[in-house]
This record gives sequence, C-alpha cells and structure tokens, in this order.
Amino acid sequence: MQNNMISTIGRSLMSQEVAKRLRLIIDEQNLWGKLLAPERELADAFGVSRDTVRKGLDELEREGLISRRQGLGTQVRAREGLTPGQALGQVLVGCGTGSASEFMSGIAEVAGAERWLAAFGNLVMASGRAEFSARLAAGGVDGVILLSITDPRTVQELQAAWSGPLVLVDHYFPELPVTGVMEDCAGGIRRAVEHLLALGHRRIAYVEPSQRGLNPWKYRGYAEALAAAGIPMDESLVGQAAPQFDAGQRAGERLLALADPPTAVVACSDRVAWGVWRAAELAGRKVGADLALVGYGDDSAVSGLGQELSSVAFDPAELGRRAVRTILDLRAGRAKPGGLVLVPTELVIRESSRNVRRPA
Repeated sequence: MQNNMISTIGRSLMSQEVAKRLRLIIDEQNLWGKLLAPERELADAFGVSRDTVRKGLDELEREGLISRRQGLGTQVRAREGLTPGQALGQVLVGCGTGSASEFMSGIAEVAGAERWLAAFGNLVMASGRAEFSARLAAGGVDGVILLSITDPRTVQELQAAWSGPLVLVDHYFPELPVTGVMEDCAGGIRRAVEHLLALGHRRIAYVEPSQRGLNPWKYRGYAEALAAAGIPMDESLVGQAAPQFDAGQRAGERLLALADPPTAVVACSDRVAWGVWRAAELAGRKVGADLALVGYGDDSAVSGLGQELSSVAFDPAELGRRAVRTILDLRAGRAKPGGLVLVPTELVIRESSRNVRRPA
C-alpha cells in the first residue's frame, strides 16, 4: 500500500508542476488564442510521461484556460479585447515553495475577469527572483501577490522596492503592514478536535508541520480546543512531519508507540494523515474502528487517494480570488494595508472518525 500511495502522490505533484510551467509559458510567450505543442513534444520538453502531461492539461482545461478537440490539438483561450503582449492591467504573482495550482487558478480567474494579465514568477530560485525584480522595475504593474512566502525578509525586501498594493496568500505576518489572505485553519483544526472530543476522546494527538512557525495557527486551534475542554496540553502528543506520506508514517509510529497512545489523531495535511493511517495499520490499529483520524485540506480525491478520510476542507481557489479582489480594494482606497482576510473552512466527517468513540 505504501509504495503505491507514494507513487500516486508523486505523479500528482508532477502533473501539477506541468500545469504550472504551462501557465508560465503561455504568459511569457504570448500564446493566447494559439495552439500548444502536441503532448508528445511537451512530454519530451518537460522530461515527463505523456500521461503526466495529459493530467496537467486536464487541470488547465478545468480552469477554462485551454480547450482540446480530437484531431485539432490544444487551443489556448483568447484574451478577449487584448492583443498578444498587451493588457489593461497586470498583477505579478511571486510563488514560493509548495505553491498550489488551485491558488493560481483563482488568481487567474479574477484577474482575467478584470482584464488583467496575471504573470507568475518562481521566487524559490535566484533566477526567478531576478526575473521577478526585472518585471517589477519595468513598470506597468498594478499589484503584487506573494503566494506561500514564509520568510518575512522576502516581503520586506519587496516592500523596499515596491510601494504599490501588496497581498500575501497562504501566510500572514502580523508585524508587517501587509494584508494576508488565508483559510481559517485555526478554526478548522479547532472544529476537528471538538468533533473528536464529542466522541469522548481525551488523548488526541496532533501532527503539525516540521516547523511550527510555518503555520502556528493550526497548533493554536488544537491548543484552544483542548483548553476549552479543560484538558491539559501534553506535548508528547504533538508530532512533527514534513507534508509527505512517509513523514506522516514516522510521526504516527512514534505516537502510537507511546506508553499511553492517543485514541485519535488530527494531522496538518491529508498526505500526513494517510501516513499516520499506514502506521496504524502496521501497529494493528484499525482506523475508523479503534483509532479516529482527521486530515486537513480535503485533497485526497484530487491526489488519487481514497475518500474515507475525515478532513478540514477549504477552497484554495477562493484564496486566489480574494487576493486579487483585495488588490482592487487597495488600489481603490476601499482598504488599507495590513490585517487578515479569512476564508471559511469546513469539517467533512467520513468513515475515519464518524463513529469512532473512545475505547471503554
């Protein structure tokens, strides 16, 4: 099960990267209204399989960016009212590690409706940062969005070079005068813990990101729910894992090996939760029967995994939409820099936790 699951996740990530690179190519080479290269040529250029390219194109087609017709090829939609290389407005999007295509699709959707060109740049690599700075210096930029940037120095450096509207997506620095757009992850984790408390669980573990500073809000929701129920914090029940299946499995193995192991686990992502699930199986614990498990992100189906996992769901595309709308509000003077815009989350209860009451 483990090897198959890791392989499935890897293929999903590769197809998302293909979709991301195609968005950049369409923008940079002004391919609006034109045909893309055949799948075979794209596979050779990207060094991936045709199946991976096909899945990436599926994602772009769902967004409405392209259309495919048998025998006619893949057509990039035209940017109505605009000639290639020209736009009535432009928003630069600087992407950090782990930037998801769903965020980008929401940005592109609202930017397109406003007849703005959304230009994406990778800020992880030095070459990408240099290109981003060059675009900014060239002028004609109406707003900047930073996606999944967790280093405040990057934001401060950009603020020194750019005085226009700036919005963070998927992170927030309360000490900086920059508006953040995030999902209500604290509220989502809090509801997950409350759900487990209602089932009678008191030994509830939480597997958080490998660095708490990457997302302290999820931990806050976990701690607040326990405190409200009068349950003292037990840091031995807090594990850490990178957002990967195998890291989740290792964290789950440690937690389940405790002298007094948890009867329920909340994980910071679905991939980590599936790793905990595998650890439970190896330990002879049945998820959904004698161990309750809740993930975060509700992206198991998208990743090609099962749909038995309870999870905190939110719409990543809505974060992208809110970011562009916030840029519009800042430009129009309807908002001031700073503060946090929260997108709602929802707890989706499935078999992994629905009827798993605390063992007697």
